[in-house]
Amino acid sequence: MSDKRLLDAEHVARAIFLPAMLDFNGKISLAAFTLRHNEGYFSVARMAVEGWIDDIKRIPSSATRQFGGYCKMGVGDIRNLGFTYSEKNEVAFDVEDKATTTNKSHAGIMLLFGENTLKGDKEAVLKPLPTGVSATGLLMLIQSKLSQLAGQAYISTTNEDNKETR
Repeated sequence: MSDKRLLDAEHVARAIFLPAMLDFNGKISLAAFTLRHNEGYFSVARMAVEGWIDDIKRIPSSATRQFGGYCKMGVGDIRNLGFTYSEKNEVAFDVEDKATTTNKSHAGIMLLFGENTLKGDKEAVLKPLPTGVSATGLLMLIQSKLSQLAGQAYISTTNEDNKETR
């Protein structure tokens, strides 16, 4: 891994857009953790960096996608989500600094599968995968683990009091 790894004690925030990223029960949905075409990580903001909330609020909204809040996750907790998918295939999670001059708090949740970094494509398939590994099943398991962790501290900005919901 690179020298841009964040410390376990840090916290990151994942922007949540409505309505797709919350399910019908108001819980974080799998859609909150979808990799776009060729995207190699899930974007998050480092909460220790001044202006992080402004950075995530700048993510464009649209008529069908409105910023609804964010999920607070510990970096160490994200790393602890690692699991063995099949006999010889382990999935590891890591979090790295991805800051730019215009987004100083930008970071990414990286996925490592064996020796490969997982990336998404238009069909939500992760490549390259060993023969016999279900890309859809693997992606859903990754999304499930991240959405469960994220759901432990969802802060709605649409509520007047901005309380964490669990």
